[in-house]
Order: sequence, then C-alpha cells, then structure tokens
Amino acid sequence: MLQTHLFQQEQLRYYYYSCIVKSIDGALHGSDLLEITFIYDFMDQAKTACPHFRKDEVPKNCEGGNQRVFRIMGVKVHGYGTYLYYVDETLPGGANITCTILTDVMRRIYDIAPAVRNILVHVQADNCSENKNKIVFAVQHAMCHTAFRERGVKVRFENNYLMVNHTHEDIDQLFKLIADLLRHEDTITYAELKAVVGRLKVKAGHFLTQIDVPCAYDFYSTFKPSIDKEFKYYMSGKHQLCVFWDTEKNQSASLPVSYTHLTLPTNREV
Repeated sequence: MLQTHLFQQEQLRYYYYSCIVKSIDGALHGSDLLEITFIYDFMDQAKTACPHFRKDEVPKNCEGGNQRVFRIMGVKVHGYGTYLYYVDETLPGGANITCTILTDVMRRIYDIAPAVRNILVHVQADNCSENKNKIVFAVQHAMCHTAFRERGVKVRFENNYLMVNHTHEDIDQLFKLIADLLRHEDTITYAELKAVVGRLKVKAGHFLTQIDVPCAYDFYSTFKPSIDKEFKYYMSGKHQLCVFWDTEKNQSASLPVSYTHLTLPTNREV
C-alpha cells in the first residue's frame, strides 16, 4: 500500500510540474492554445494578524491583546506573476470566498492574453472541501459559458489536487518569504502589512499584485438550487477534474453544452 501511495503521489506531482513548464513556455512564446497553470492557497493567518511585533519586542500594554486577522490567499500564475488577495476575518471562508477570488483571477488572465481564443487553465489546489466542492465546479462551468458567449473564448479548466496531507513546495516557499519579511518588521496597521509584503522580491518580468477583497459574492445561494443533488463526482476519490464546453455535442444549441469528466494522469501523460 505504501509503495502504491508513493507512486501515485509521484505521478500527480510530476504532472503538476509538467503543467508548470507548459505555462512558462506559453508566457515566453505564445500560441493559439494558451496553457496557464496557477496554484492558490491561504497563508497561515496567525502570521498576518495586526498589530504584529517583532519577536521579543512586544510592548507590555499589547501583551494578550486582540489582533485583527487578515488572511492572504496567494495565487501564483506560473510564468507571469503572483496575486495576493487580502481577506478580512469578517468574511467567512468556504466556497463563496474561493469563487470570488477565482473569478477575479480569470478576469485578470483574460487581460494578460486578450487575443487568445483557446485557454486551458490548469488549477492546482489543496485537496480540501473549501476548494473541491460542487459550487466551485458550478462556477467554473458558468465561467466557461460566459467566456464563450461574451468573449468568444473557449476555456477549459483542469483541476488538480495532491493527496490529502501532501503540500505544494512552490506556494509554501512564497508564504515562507512573506513570513521572513514580517519576522523582522512591526506591522501595526493593515497599510503597514501591505507595505512590508509589497517589498517581496519577484523574478524579472513577473508581477506582484496586492488586491483587497472587500466582500464575497453569494455564489452558494445562486448555484445551489440548480445543482443536481446526485451530482457527487467530486467524491469519487480521483485527483483531477476537468470542466469545459463542447460545441460538437449539440450542434442545434445556440451555446455549447457543458460536460465534466474525471481522469487521473497515466504514465505516458506524465
């Protein structure tokens, strides 16, 4: 069992690395089919709470005081740059905040390549219920639909997940760099927190964009009534889910029909 687990985990990780290479290659050369890979995850909120003081330098009158928590969701678009979304603690977690950020990321990806008409989006995320649920997949369907209708762009989402309790080194490295900056700085206010994080060094030609998330759209109430109660494909135990629009399945329809299928990368694909 252990060898099977390690082999499958190695497959998933190598497949993710191959998607990163395609994304970087697309950023450098461009093509009719643009492949973009991005990974998203939340940073440990204890490290970004305000006010924050350097170690062993907490004033006596602030010891044990309440802190306001600002969660940072990092979205690393390989080959292009990084988005940092600041989410206040008053906004509850779950599918609504995830979908709010994902829709904004897609809007920005369209701006990166406005002339492209075919986009394959490799989405990498932690294998947890906040990222892997019916609402997230339904919103991706809707984004495929909207992109085709309003932009004439065919978008395909490929959601990839590592096994539970396995982590992604690239996004963790980003969070470690942020934590190292904060370890040596006092961040009393939210503005100071963003100013310190804004000094994060990035590769030449890459961007670092900090974005406030003032609210989360209620995607749950919008999509929940229209989702089939028996629609449980996300619990099948697989680690990759594809969402796309297929124009060939229904020629009479004014818009393409959506299809979803689950696959697991094979040795040859890796």
